[in-house]
Amino acid sequence: MISSLTSYGVDRRATDLILPLGYAFNIDGSMMYMMFSSVFLVNAYDIDMPVAQQILMCLVLLVSSKGMAGVPRGALVIIAAVVPGFGVPAAGVALLLVIDQLLDMGRTATNILGNAVAVAVLGRSATDTTTHGTTQGGDVPAAATELVR
Repeated sequence: MISSLTSYGVDRRATDLILPLGYAFNIDGSMMYMMFSSVFLVNAYDIDMPVAQQILMCLVLLVSSKGMAGVPRGALVIIAAVVPGFGVPAAGVALLLVIDQLLDMGRTATNILGNAVAVAVLGRSATDTTTHGTTQGGDVPAAATELVR
């Protein structure tokens, strides 16, 4: 992926910095899976949950999910830890085990695509700001950014 991003025009140093951070914190595929799975469990148990409580559950899942990138099946662990606080039985996670292997592949692909897009956008904007030789009031001169490189 690094060579593809570099051939796209993203600076190698920006890729080396942003890509590992993305794998740790930019887990949008896992977040979508956790939210959809939690709402599925709410519906499977026929629990009447208002939209405000669903949004709160999404925020709790978001905060709870940080640092789960290196844990195999970490999304299931987070779901099992969070949904009982909203009235969903933890045993409902067993329903998700049936399809988790298949959905894990889609979750991983979405995470990788999200990381690649984030690196491309941030890396290209970093490259664009350092290639301009002139500065406007308050900007860092181009010569100073060359020292950082």
